[in-house]
Parts: sequence; structure tokens; C-alpha cells
Amino acid sequence: MLTTVAGLSGQAGAADPMDASAAHGAPEMLAAATLPAMRGGDARQTAPPFAAAAAAAEPPSVPAGGTLNILFRNYRDSLTINGHGTQRGWVQGAQANFVSGLSSGQGGFGVDASLFGAVKLDGDGASGDMVHVDRDGGGGERRKAWAYMGGYAVKARYGGMLLKYGLQQVENVFLESKDNRALPPAFRGMTLTGEPAGGVGVEAGSIDAVDPRGRTGLVGLKSAYGGTPISRLSYGGVNLTSESGKVSVYAAQARDVWNQLFVAGRHSAGASEASKWTVSGAAYLTREQGAALQGPIGGKAYSVALARQLGASELAVSFQHVMSDQYLDYVQEANGLYLANGMVADYNAPREKSLQLRYTANGADFSLPGMSVILWGIAGRSKSPQQPMRAAPDAGTWRDAYWRGGAHVHGNHHELGLKASYVFDRGDIKAISLAFIALVHRGSPHYVEPSEREYRLILNVPVKVF
Repeated sequence: MLTTVAGLSGQAGAADPMDASAAHGAPEMLAAATLPAMRGGDARQTAPPFAAAAAAAEPPSVPAGGTLNILFRNYRDSLTINGHGTQRGWVQGAQANFVSGLSSGQGGFGVDASLFGAVKLDGDGASGDMVHVDRDGGGGERRKAWAYMGGYAVKARYGGMLLKYGLQQVENVFLESKDNRALPPAFRGMTLTGEPAGGVGVEAGSIDAVDPRGRTGLVGLKSAYGGTPISRLSYGGVNLTSESGKVSVYAAQARDVWNQLFVAGRHSAGASEASKWTVSGAAYLTREQGAALQGPIGGKAYSVALARQLGASELAVSFQHVMSDQYLDYVQEANGLYLANGMVADYNAPREKSLQLRYTANGADFSLPGMSVILWGIAGRSKSPQQPMRAAPDAGTWRDAYWRGGAHVHGNHHELGLKASYVFDRGDIKAISLAFIALVHRGSPHYVEPSEREYRLILNVPVKVF
């Protein structure tokens, strides 16, 4: 599925979660890129393949008193698919996020709440979740403005652990909110994060619903490529961090669909931070679970990456391989693949191999602090499955995802992309960020993702109320 790019973290293989995409056979129409105040994924914002896991290693940060911040985001997108017609979306969004402090003592309690709103400036019914989407899948040409509760949660802290229940932003290797529209999605469930010991982070959660991009109400979870309902996704993981690297191990269960194991590691070495080498790797192992609603799964996939630090900039090369007859699937509305080559496309088709070359230029090297430019190119090739998915005619998107142009999914595709961003760092406009993304993807007739061209412009204006 088409994925995203936002700012890479300077780690080898950092898949910039920029979900740049279009309708391509997987049941949803993706589009690409987010910014800070987002983390980097859908332009995957800014993390290495297992960066979400790193979040669990950070002790819960809880202010003594409550805070209220508002993020104004102006989002404009123009997407052309297979050279026929252009989908346009232009939306002014606002996210008001209240985070309470916690009551005093060894333990503590609090609440969080978010109110989201948006005004459509341009876009029609073909714009999908670039604008508003009703429950029946339409509404883009009718709804001019919308507002809703974007989040609500109760929370409790004990020692270094923070437990939350409610509708919330989630960030881990199986569920990372795909924040590449005017307003982000949120997941409903329980999460636990913390650092019970120095250098050891833990994370766990159980999620049963999502408030998707472009919508104002909860829907059930589904797999992104199979379109299969998932009644609950439960996960847990451990991160071990040192000065030179990190190791992460996570496991998840999509009830009656799949069990999944994720492992990742990163190691850096060099005479200095400005000239270090970083090697990283990540892998997923997936098997069917319970009623196996998405059929038999024998999924194995991995990526390896090598990066060279050049001052504050970075040059990286990465290789990714799906070693199975099924897609490496994940949950809709999530940046759910923490492998190296998920930029515009996911490169997760059956039997697919891909190679990426990426250069991240940091403005600090060119007397332009706050400026960042990412240039990348990726080529992939997918073979016809040895044992192709054979589903009943009523299997819907699950069956359709494995067929293109009368043949099983296979073929070549490639992409080229650029993301330029600037974060102001002084005066009254400090922390305001502006990003421009331009990308092109070309695929052969039997490949799952279409040829497309996209331009995106995003302006984030954060305001601290108290």
C-alpha cells in the first residue's frame, strides 16, 4: 500500500512514514505525508524502521499541571492516478489537545481530551479521505466543515508506567496513527507504556476500533490489503537501548486473522557523531490465527540498511525482501510496516524484493538550520505467488488484492520522491513548520499499486494556550 514520508530520523533504514498514495487495489486510498508535529511516518515522519518501539523506552512525561495546545494544519494535496484525472483536497484543520496533570503520590490519575475540526477549502467526492467521508463512503462533495472528539482517555501512573484507556494516538510497530491528512486517525483501546528499568522500555496494548482519517465516528479494524475485519488487535514489546544501538522485540495478535512477531536492531559506530556508520535490520514473521479469516498465512519479510553520517546529513542504502506468497499486511489507518523501504509504496507484495537509495540533507550543513531535504529512489520487483491466494468470489477485497489485469499480482515498479521542510526557530513564529512533497510512482500492468504523481503542501502552526 502506498505509504509516507516525513522527516527521517537519521537512522539507517528510517522509513519516512509518508503515506503517499492512491487507490491501488488495497481497499483504501492512501496519500502521503505528514510533518512535525507529527513524527515522521506517513512521510513516515521521522523514525527508523523500529522507531515507534523507541517511544516505549521513554518514561511517561506528565506535566505537573494540565496543558492545552492547538495545532492548526493547512493541508493541500493533488494526486493523479494512471494519468487519468486529478484528485484534489485542500483542508484547514485544527486539533485542540488537552493533557491533564496527574494527581500526586506514588500513583496518579488524570484525563486527556482532544477536539478536532476542519473546513474544506477545495475537493469533491473523488477526493476520498483527503476531505470528509460519510459512513457510506461518500460525502466529499457535500460536507463543508466538520468537528468531533478526536480523542478522550483516562490515565493512571504507577512508578515509571503509564496506563491509558480511551480514544488515543498510538505509536508502535503494529499501530502508528497514519497522520498524513488534515486530521489524524485515533484508536480506541488500552495502552501501557513505560521504562521500569534504565535502558529497558516496555509497551503493551489492546485496540478494538478506529476513528479513521476523513471520518467523525468509530469503525471496526480491518486489514489494509485483505480488507478482513479484525475484532481486536493486542500487542506487547520490549526495547533494550544502549549508547551505540537498540534491540526491539514485539508480538501482536489480530484476533482470528494473524499472529505476528517483529524483531529489529540497530548499531552505530564511528570516530564521531558526524562521521558514524549505522547498520540496522528488521523482520516480521506472520502466521494465521484462530478462525484464519484471511486464509493461510506464511509471511516472512525483512529489511537491512546501511547509512553513513555526513556531518548532519546522511546517505543510506537499504534492501527489503518479502519471502512469502501473501502480502505483508497490517491494520488500515496505521503505518504498520517498520521495514526500510516503505516510502510511497510499501514494497510488501508476494515474493517482492526492493532496493532504495536515500539522501537526507540537513540545513545545518549549509547554514540553513531548520531546513531538511530528503531525496529517495526505490525499485522493486514482485514475482507471481508460487501458491496464489484462492478465495471464494464473495471474499471481496481480499481476493481482489491478488489479481491485476487478469493475472496474479507481479511485476516491476519504482518511485522517485522529494520532501523539503523547514521549521522556524525564532521569534513569534518559532515551531511553525512548512513541508512540500513531490513524488512519482510507476508500476507495470500487473502490479498492485498504480502509476501516480502527487504534490503535497502542509503548513503546521502550533499554539500553546497554557
